[in-house]
Amino acid sequence: MLFVTGTNDKFETYYNSSLFIVPAAGGDVRQLTSDVPEVEGRASWSKNGRSIYFVGNYGLYSQLAELDVASRSIKPLTKGQHSLQAWDFVPGADRHVFVIDEPSRAEAWTLTASGGAPAQVTRVFDATT
Repeated sequence: MLFVTGTNDKFETYYNSSLFIVPAAGGDVRQLTSDVPEVEGRASWSKNGRSIYFVGNYGLYSQLAELDVASRSIKPLTKGQHSLQAWDFVPGADRHVFVIDEPSRAEAWTLTASGGAPAQVTRVFDATT
């Protein structure tokens, strides 16, 4: 099982949100992200179960990231001076959907699970930029 909570590995409160996993049958809880950006909202397993996707807070900006569970290495899947909102991973399509919120616009985008260049879905603010 995967969960996000604002505690440290001893479950003391008032810490940045981190990723934790625990076997579904029970057992020891493992904190996966203690020294990485704060996890915003929720997280999702990849289709193959080897990595976890989440939106990380990088100060003024947030990015979609992938954490390899075995190595605990984190790979940003997006980059830019923006905030990622309303993110979801759709396993059946193997795609991420989210809103990129920038100072002059907020539009819906998709991204393949493996990363690459996001594809813009909406163009609500094209006339204003």
